[in-house]
Amino acid sequence: MLTTACLLLSSALSSGQHSPIASKGCGSPLPSGFSLGTKVTRTVKTEGIDRTYYIYLPKSYSSSEALPSIFYFHGQFGQPSQGDGLMALANSKGFALVELQGASDKGSGRGNCGTGWNTGSSQNMTLSAETCTSAAYYWSCCYASCEAQGKCKGDGESADCLWSTCLNDDVFAEDVLADLSDVLCFDLDAVFASGQSNGGIIAHYLAAQNPNQWKGVMPVFGSPLRGFLDVSFALKGTSFLQLHGRTDKIIPYAGGLSNQGWYYESMDDVAFAWGEVNGCDEDSRALTTPYDGIKNLACVEHPNCINGVRVIRCLFDGGHSTPSTYNDLAYWFLETTLDGSVSTHVDLNVSASRREGREGVVAL
Repeated sequence: MLTTACLLLSSALSSGQHSPIASKGCGSPLPSGFSLGTKVTRTVKTEGIDRTYYIYLPKSYSSSEALPSIFYFHGQFGQPSQGDGLMALANSKGFALVELQGASDKGSGRGNCGTGWNTGSSQNMTLSAETCTSAAYYWSCCYASCEAQGKCKGDGESADCLWSTCLNDDVFAEDVLADLSDVLCFDLDAVFASGQSNGGIIAHYLAAQNPNQWKGVMPVFGSPLRGFLDVSFALKGTSFLQLHGRTDKIIPYAGGLSNQGWYYESMDDVAFAWGEVNGCDEDSRALTTPYDGIKNLACVEHPNCINGVRVIRCLFDGGHSTPSTYNDLAYWFLETTLDGSVSTHVDLNVSASRREGREGVVAL
């Protein structure tokens, strides 16, 4: 049996500041039912319900190397395969890709709510007062899990602006990590959450609910509903990167009212909250990445955070869609977070102080 010290030293990303924390499964042979270089379907029981997820292990997987991992969450009506673009990088760079399946528990309303997540909004019975206009009723949907708890009685206006399930997806994510880390060699201090649209919104919620599970969180064109921004000091030490399209009308990067009738927090205010928790500079500075200029990608960072934490926001030319740079940028975020790379910032301060009353997001 390999010692914990050997396991920690053998991590592929242990050359910098990061010290891996080896999971229980390190040192054990690959269990039956898992394959290397192939996506495998798994089921875990969460609060009595069978939930499905998928795991991709690189061909280089070894029980003597504690692997970092990215947990991917698809968008509303989406499928886990939306994260498959990360598999090639997982194989070449040496990390595990875990894709979770959202629920599709149709209620008694008029239509199918689609595959979705509990993003926290279902915990609030008075959403419409602060979070949406009547225009959102067209999109509002009552999942069976919410109907069973008496939180809605049908779709449309009676759903009171709900579109998320009432299953405990934060527990689901915890159960998946436990299921994998018990039998595989995972780095428990290198687990990242990412997702697009509704999957990005749940990334925010999971960070709030399970702050100790995540080393980094990377939502893509997904922002919290207005009034649901929750960045507690328990997230001190967790890195954050938000990627968003400049012309997104479904979830506007600058916050405010969307074309579907919901109000969202601004990406700027979200990043500021993360920076405040992590002791970063209040003012953000332009950040150089390897992917600058692709779709006019431009990023800014709140620098000088504690313990090498990164708080970054990036914009690209596009709407409510995933840019071609997403996969590479996701791994770059993982790698630079773990190895403590020194950031390259442009010498120009690009955001005004919050105390001076700035609103929205700086022009990137």
